[in-house]
Amino acid sequence: MWFGVAVIGFIGVVFLALVVATYKMARRRQWAMAAAVALPTTAFAYLYLTFMGPALWIAFFGDPHLDALPATAVMVPADELEDLFKNRTHTGRYYEDGAWYVYRETYRQGGRISGSGGPEKRPTQWTWSGRWEIDGENFCRHYRREDYCRPVYQDGDVYVETNEQGDVFNTFTVSAPAKKLDPKAEHLTGAKLRFIIEGMVHTGKIIGSENYANFQSTFFDHNHAVYTLRGNNADSLYVTEYGWYRIEDDRLCVAGTLDMKNDCFAVHVLDGNYSFVLDDDLVVMISTRPY
Repeated sequence: MWFGVAVIGFIGVVFLALVVATYKMARRRQWAMAAAVALPTTAFAYLYLTFMGPALWIAFFGDPHLDALPATAVMVPADELEDLFKNRTHTGRYYEDGAWYVYRETYRQGGRISGSGGPEKRPTQWTWSGRWEIDGENFCRHYRREDYCRPVYQDGDVYVETNEQGDVFNTFTVSAPAKKLDPKAEHLTGAKLRFIIEGMVHTGKIIGSENYANFQSTFFDHNHAVYTLRGNNADSLYVTEYGWYRIEDDRLCVAGTLDMKNDCFAVHVLDGNYSFVLDDDLVVMISTRPY
């Protein structure tokens, strides 16, 4: 950041030197030379103030669209960070490039992140994955093109993170801990697994999600595509998603929908309810198979 500020400051010094030179030429009545310098200097000033001025303002005074960290917020201690993230799903809002977006991220045991987000009207427009870890009192996210570590603050039921200027750019709430698999549930393998997935429609809920958790997914048998409708309740499914699935080593693997980025699950059934389960017996989704 400070390198960028230095570059902007250097350009500002060059601009000031041009203004001084124009003034001196005008005082000497060297009108032609003064005009020759003044015209490009004016254009340069316009571009500088339009494109670089706001960046310089934000670097020194902060973004006017962001609020400072609330006085009531307290930093989450290092020994509580793991429980706040491991096998939890966060739903919130983040600020980037002058706009606020909604997002949902799940932090798997073992350090994997799977997330989705977008504008308010298209909350699952993008999907991504990454890695997470705890470094002292900082929570670290590692994505393909970005890595950062920051402390996390709690303000009532809401958690926040701040940028370099101390302004809040990320707010989120935390889902309940993941559900454990009932030991009486039957593990479906081989032909049984294929029978209840291929060509079938599953209606259910993503465990711990607070944003479009209800879903209806059609698993096509001829091309292994998945067509999903999602919403905040089972009677109002209006967010459309498309993805893919495969069955591999007696596990169902899903990508591009249901907030999955090529995640693989064991499938269990008990009393007509199906559980999609991670390696550590954590239930990620539950569903029924209506047809």
